[in-house]
Amino acid sequence: MGSLGRHIAILILVFAHAPVAPCRGQDRLPPAELSFWTVGGAEGFVQRFPAEFSQSYASGKTDIDRILLTIAEEPLTQNQIQQRSAVSESQLQEIISSLEAMRLIRRDGHDRWATTVPVITDRRMKGIREDLLPIASAVARHIERHIPQLQALYEEVRSPHDPSWKDVAHLLIDKFIIDGTFHAAIGSLERERGAQRYYDQDQQSLAAFFIERGENFSSFGTNWYPFTAGDAQREVYVLHGALFKRFEIRMNAHRGDPEFSAALFQITPEGGIDSLTERGREILSALDWIADDRLLVPEVQASTIESLRPTLDAIGRGAAALVFDNHSVIIDSFNSSTYSRFLYASGDYIQACYHTLFGAILEQLAHVGALPAVPESVPEHFGVYIILGRLF
Repeated sequence: MGSLGRHIAILILVFAHAPVAPCRGQDRLPPAELSFWTVGGAEGFVQRFPAEFSQSYASGKTDIDRILLTIAEEPLTQNQIQQRSAVSESQLQEIISSLEAMRLIRRDGHDRWATTVPVITDRRMKGIREDLLPIASAVARHIERHIPQLQALYEEVRSPHDPSWKDVAHLLIDKFIIDGTFHAAIGSLERERGAQRYYDQDQQSLAAFFIERGENFSSFGTNWYPFTAGDAQREVYVLHGALFKRFEIRMNAHRGDPEFSAALFQITPEGGIDSLTERGREILSALDWIADDRLLVPEVQASTIESLRPTLDAIGRGAAALVFDNHSVIIDSFNSSTYSRFLYASGDYIQACYHTLFGAILEQLAHVGALPAVPESVPEHFGVYIILGRLF
């Protein structure tokens, strides 16, 4: 993979009940939803977390989320956790053992349990958004100024089969600028300016954090899926996070199905979906990728993206420079938070701030009309793209 590949966010879904902000000081902590984010590749995940992590988390997610939110901002003794979470003693012991085995909690020096990764409560997210607002606004203005140039260039280099600017804008800006060059350039600046000192070894292998899905939730990431058939390649990009209200990547249920992979190569710019088998149509219909014999997911030629790369990269690097001009704001946000008292390093928190910043930037661009508005009820195909060819 190229340099961008290292910075693709991997989203592990977590569903519980309807999100309710935790009420500290009450005996009972309401159930809430957490989204678990990692930044890096599969190798880093294996280094940081045990093999059974995903299965263990999925099997006990509701109670696990409850306990993580209980100790999100301060370590607590087992008795305190039990009192605040209203979980039975035997059940709590089982959850704590599972969390410890998953390397998500550790015992501190005062016989209390602390999280090993940031669990960003909605209350804390509100403060983070306020901390980052000046940076988000500066980056959004920078990108907005360059959008007319990027749009004009796209119209110049696009093939007759490429989608309209309206249909491709989120891919180019959200993925290739925000969660692409921008994020990669921030990583380069961290190395150049010694900011990697904020990351411990685990966090350098794979950053990880939880975010409570409340009214202040802000985040953005991209999942990237390559498919090959002989010498041909298709790449699928799925934009996800708070802006897209997408926390479950439905295509994951079909990724191992040969019929799904084959369907991606049966779709062509010239023939559309005419070559799809009946099974391929069933799968893509279930995903909301086709309707009324039309493909709803935009297809983009890899060669078109490559023609735009110098411009995309220049915009992204300029945005990263703006962030690093104000990088101390992120460090100050960590140091002023309770997380600084029990997390060993701030790298996970920094990455949580970056992804919060990504979401806030995109929200602002959509709000001023620089990006197409995201539908209130987001269709499954919205923010999904098929790249015809190989980029990474």
